Amino acid sequence: MATIDVGKLTFNHKGDYSSSTAYVLNDVVYYNGSAYIAKQATTNNVPTNATYWNLFVLKGTDTSVLTTQGDVLYHTGSALARLPAGTSGQFLKTQGSGANPTWSDVGGGLLQYKVAYKKGRQSITSTSGVAITDTEVSLTPASASNKILVRGVVHFGGNTNLYESLKLYRKIASGSYAVITDALGDADGGATRSISPMQMVSAGNPEWKVHTTSFEFLDAPNTTSQVYYQLYAGFNNDNLRINEEENSSNGSYDSRPLTTISISELSSTIL
Repeated sequence: MATIDVGKLTFNHKGDYSSSTAYVLNDVVYYNGSAYIAKQATTNNVPTNATYWNLFVLKGTDTSVLTTQGDVLYHTGSALARLPAGTSGQFLKTQGSGANPTWSDVGGGLLQYKVAYKKGRQSITSTSGVAITDTEVSLTPASASNKILVRGVVHFGGNTNLYESLKLYRKIASGSYAVITDALGDADGGATRSISPMQMVSAGNPEWKVHTTSFEFLDAPNTTSQVYYQLYAGFNNDNLRINEEENSSNGSYDSRPLTTISISELSSTIL
């Protein structure tokens, strides 16, 4: 291996390259951000000409496009560019070769999940609908373009002629509750539109049994204000019981189930 005496190395710093300057061996110039050293005497030969020059120091990364804390530097394919910081909780997502990176929400599109439980019993007799207590649940959407997936499971009892219905109500911010019409079945004469039926059959002593109805609905409230949901029942003036059978007995053969309603905010990016 050759031994280099560093003390004998000499460099002549000549500043920025000029085509009119005569350079000699070991002259160092700056050109397009990099430094080059002359291999031999030369005039009017640009430093990228490897016959006369060697690359001495490669230009560093130009980060002048970055302006704000949290900026990310990336290459567009032709130039460096700035990706501004995303919102809190987002992650940097690659979109593959030939595409620029972007910020994305976590959780594969599921942003929030809320649930309410009703353990107690409730008796409802009404023609205009009564709120099922303890089934109010709410969240504040991160974006007006996101949607809310609402799921419900309601346990009920009644007599052999029970013809009731379940409906989903919503209010936004400090507004009033109103039925979500998109969460109702089609109009058909005088039939009661609902999100799910609450009816009993006459066979098998139904008044001694607890039955179940359920639903799933994707809502688009189009807001970033707090959104509330609640279940309503009682639209046919029947004696409807929530979480118990009509006869209200409490033997070991009787059931006291849990009625639930849950809401999930889904990012518009997955819908």
